[in-house]
Formats: sequence, structure tokens, C-alpha cells
Amino acid sequence: MAQKEGINVPLVVTLALSSAVFLIVTVFGVQAWFNYEVLEERDTMWATMTDKTALNARERQEHNLAVGPMKLDRAMDQIVASGGKVPWKTNP
Repeated sequence: MAQKEGINVPLVVTLALSSAVFLIVTVFGVQAWFNYEVLEERDTMWATMTDKTALNARERQEHNLAVGPMKLDRAMDQIVASGGKVPWKTNP
């Protein structure tokens, strides 16, 4: 009995689609794992930090975010009180 010659198109399409799905799932899985490891490393670094300057700055930033945005009138009063210098340019 002679074999049929030619390409089995349905098999090729099925293999291509399943390979593409496998590749996409693998990429998303590796990316999620990498993000998890980065977060764990960052949390470990913050927990073992000996210099408290950065930790205090982080706490101030978290507090400011919890308080909410500054009102415009208060911001203008602070600029007037600092002699017209904005906070990020107070150093000469």
C-alpha cells in the first residue's frame, strides 16, 4: 500500500497553535515568577536595612500618600513662607 504524499495541514496547524499557546503561557509564567522574586528581594532588603534614613523617608512618603494631596492654598502659603523657593530647589 502506498503512502499518501503531502503535508498534513490540520496536524501542522494544530501543532503550531498548541506550541504558540505553550510559549505564551511559559512567558507569562516566567514573568510572574520574576516579579515575585523581585518583590521578595525588595522586601528582604527593606527589612534588613541598617541605615534608617531611607526607611524614615519611605514612612514619610507613605504618610503623605495616606493624607492625600496638598490643598492649593496650603501649597501657596508654604512657598510664600520659604521666600518663593519651591521645596526641590531650597538648597543654594
